[in-house]
Amino acid sequence: MTADMEIEINKKEQCAPKATVRLILRENLLKAKVVGRGTALGGWDTQRGINMPRTTSMGVPSLRAEFLLPKGSKMEWKFIKPQNPYHPGSGWTWEPEPFRNRCLQVTTKDSMEVTCTWGELDMEIKVDTKNTDDEGIKEKVNVKDTTTVTEDVKERGKTAGLTEKGFNYLLD
Repeated sequence: MTADMEIEINKKEQCAPKATVRLILRENLLKAKVVGRGTALGGWDTQRGINMPRTTSMGVPSLRAEFLLPKGSKMEWKFIKPQNPYHPGSGWTWEPEPFRNRCLQVTTKDSMEVTCTWGELDMEIKVDTKNTDDEGIKEKVNVKDTTTVTEDVKERGKTAGLTEKGFNYLLD
């Protein structure tokens, strides 16, 4: 992608309606960041990535980040953690293989929540809608391995407004 194309995409994304994206990393870490494609996720620059403050929800340690992305846009990211959380500047450790970057299409609804575990493809996706239940959650789908998704998960994904494109589940 050329620099001019990237600038044009950024201009379109700035004007588009936004959805709130909440990323939750279920991991007992002191610090972590989310980095990814586009200016909102730091353009893969570890210094510009989004810090994930540590929280404890129902006794389970996790890290959370919340940000706005254009509705319907493609979100591509990885988590990183400091090599030594007690010494700033020690460098960053990227999520390990065996998988590529995490990819989802941002919901066309008002918000979504994606819960992940370090180094695993498993993602729990919640799409908030206004009138589905008390919590506003339409459906939860666990995707263990996007290259070998079972028919059952594909079927449940369809009921949650998810579609399969390539190896990734994308939110419509």
